[in-house]
Amino acid sequence: MLAEISTNSHVNSELTEQEKEILRTQIFRSPVNEQFLTSFNSEGLEPRNQTEFVRSCQPLYVLGIKRRPMGSAGKDWFSDKVVEITLDPILGPIKQKAVMEFLYTYRLWCLDVEMIEEINVKEAGRSGIAKDRSHVLYPVTIRPLPSPAEFLDLLYGLTSDQNRANVLSMPKLLYTLCVDLRMTVRDFKILLVETWEKYRHLLHLERGPGILIKGDLATNAKSYSERFGNHRYYINIDGTIRSNLVLRPRETTNEAI
Repeated sequence: MLAEISTNSHVNSELTEQEKEILRTQIFRSPVNEQFLTSFNSEGLEPRNQTEFVRSCQPLYVLGIKRRPMGSAGKDWFSDKVVEITLDPILGPIKQKAVMEFLYTYRLWCLDVEMIEEINVKEAGRSGIAKDRSHVLYPVTIRPLPSPAEFLDLLYGLTSDQNRANVLSMPKLLYTLCVDLRMTVRDFKILLVETWEKYRHLLHLERGPGILIKGDLATNAKSYSERFGNHRYYINIDGTIRSNLVLRPRETTNEAI
């Protein structure tokens, strides 16, 4: 199983699409469904398959981990460490899950088979992302990705004025479009680069202060245990880290550079 595959070795291997499909099917039939997947549904319903999971479930926010105070016991503290989660950081409700059954479940199962995606950028606060929304898990869609032209429209839809230059940080893009479109970070980055290459007269991937970004971004060689690290949220082009996207005025820019 995936728990056996995920070791601290330095083998950067990935599951095949066939393996992912087999494991997805097993997940919906396993206790993982009740222990984890129901957390994404406001009524706690168990999805029967990936289509139902995407259609009926919402992004889930991880608020943090709490340790049981010394001397406390009882049903309110069913584990030494609990993770607090919610579908709505403002209205709640806030639920608690045992860390072992929750965090390890999605790390060793659902992320690897791309049933869900996780965004937890260390630099989220500098991009205006509230702390209670900085760690989000969400179902991954099974529909086709937008075309570069459609994606360009979505990018400009994030701005208040398309007739002036706008700068959007990579975390800002991830926490908005990536979550809204329910795509993996990998697919999001691929689509963003494709759109940038096609519309260079409108888009510019700006070199960012890589020294401020936590994690080793300079090398593609990552240990298997670090495959979901902070480094994966940024685009590395020709050895330089691109942390901002500049959108030039759409109506007045006509020449490519």
